[in-house]
Amino acid sequence: MSSREALMIRILRGLWSREEGQGLAEYTLLLCLLVLTGVATMSGMASRINNICFRTSAGMAMASAHASLSAGSSDNASQGNSAENSVNKNELKLY
Repeated sequence: MSSREALMIRILRGLWSREEGQGLAEYTLLLCLLVLTGVATMSGMASRINNICFRTSAGMAMASAHASLSAGSSDNASQGNSAENSVNKNELKLY
């Protein structure tokens, strides 16, 4: 074995026995775990937030329809059509 090969082997053994870079690898794995946990949490929350927004917009649309029908029912009250223009209260109920 030449002195060059011996030097290379000695350097590689020295690098193998040192543990300085091991901390960096552990922190990298920990960071990856935290990122994956965050992504999974955000995915679960996104569907819930979307559901809340949908229910809110549906409720606002129903309230708007109820308000416009209520305003129109005062005009039709003399004709007896107010019952036809009122919105069913069960339709306004949000779960």
